Amino acid sequence: LFQKEIHTNFITRRDIQAIKDLGFNAVRIPVNHTLIEKDEWKSLDNVITWAREAGIYIIIDLHAVPGGQSSLFIADPEETLVWDSESNKQKTIDAWKKIANRYKVEPTIAGYDLINEPAPKDPQDLNTLYNQIITEIRSIDQNHLLILEGSEYAKNIKTLAKPADTNIAYMFHMYTWLNDSRERNLIDYSEIAQKQDIPLLNGE
Repeated sequence: LFQKEIHTNFITRRDIQAIKDLGFNAVRIPVNHTLIEKDEWKSLDNVITWAREAGIYIIIDLHAVPGGQSSLFIADPEETLVWDSESNKQKTIDAWKKIANRYKVEPTIAGYDLINEPAPKDPQDLNTLYNQIITEIRSIDQNHLLILEGSEYAKNIKTLAKPADTNIAYMFHMYTWLNDSRERNLIDYSEIAQKQDIPLLNGE
């Protein structure tokens, strides 16, 4: 019952309109992998409909992947994280295949944010999984922007290996709870984006 109430009331048509009225043109929607696996699409379909009516775009954010992409609660972690489980990696790929199949021609969706705040022990594991997801999505959906977050909870995009796909953006998250290094970080991020000719998004 609690989860049902959350899915019903987490965001509403009024919220989407309020976002539009504030002057924003896109909203990033966090999705838990369990909804995709259970084919529970109603909440996401509703938000897409409301966004279409309001005239703004949606970014689908896989906020918690099978097994969890970190040990933080926001990743809904299990005993074995995605990086240590071939099964969970495949489930993550399969989740994106289902999303791509459902929304491949939906113009209200601006892009797919593949993994929220990943924290692999080895950044190469992230690059490998990203490339696998990209390959499968592009076999279904050639339309939507694919958004890659850096390692270390989306703070480090230096470790991202430029994928072969051209419709890509890098996303970083920037918080100042412990220190304010925004200026230095933005310079670093911009240098990487210019070098690889890839646009940047600040997701949080």
